[in-house]
Amino acid sequence: MKESELQTKVIQTCNWYGLRYYHTFDSRHSAAGFPDLVIVGPYGVLFVELKGTKGVLSPQQAAWIDELQVAGSEAMVVRPHDFDDLVLHLKRIAGK
Repeated sequence: MKESELQTKVIQTCNWYGLRYYHTFDSRHSAAGFPDLVIVGPYGVLFVELKGTKGVLSPQQAAWIDELQVAGSEAMVVRPHDFDDLVLHLKRIAGK
């Protein structure tokens, strides 16, 4: 599965649970490595770095995820095989 396909699936799931999400349309002029999605619900905020089946996490992406976690934020890397786990997180922050 391509990253773009995974992103579409995640966004559809966010919409299903009534979660607000943010994705930078064009990240070429943004700080390197910031997570692909910031997802907000009444019970939390989740930072998500998406990777397709063959995607490789860059050192900058890994640093952002690590530093967000150290700061107490919920942040994760999601690949296609992690989707069911992500849904559990989305349900929790949606209060479902």
